[in-house]
Amino acid sequence: KEILECDGHQVQIADSGQSGLDAFRAANKQGKPFDAVITDLGMPHLDGRQLAQILKRESPSMPVIMMTGWATLMKGEEDLPLHVDGVLNKPPKITELQETLRRVSQRRNGGVAP
Repeated sequence: KEILECDGHQVQIADSGQSGLDAFRAANKQGKPFDAVITDLGMPHLDGRQLAQILKRESPSMPVIMMTGWATLMKGEEDLPLHVDGVLNKPPKITELQETLRRVSQRRNGGVAP
């Protein structure tokens, strides 16, 4: 959180997939949509894949980054879970997190870095 805030990002923390989805919907309702969502794969009740699917259904251009201990098994874009724009190993390296956020944000903005 601190690293992202130092990079100028506003960070909303959620303790579960459902609370993350609730925060996402509340932000949209208030006209303050998230720029990206970073989620864990393994969460009870609503896991990262399910959350990504719902987020993409409600906001197709929303960048979704997933963190997992299995990221090293995913070699290329074709290995990404459906509805996920980037995958990071846990714990993520700071530079990889920053680069992945930049890349998915740039893709969302039509190739223009935010």
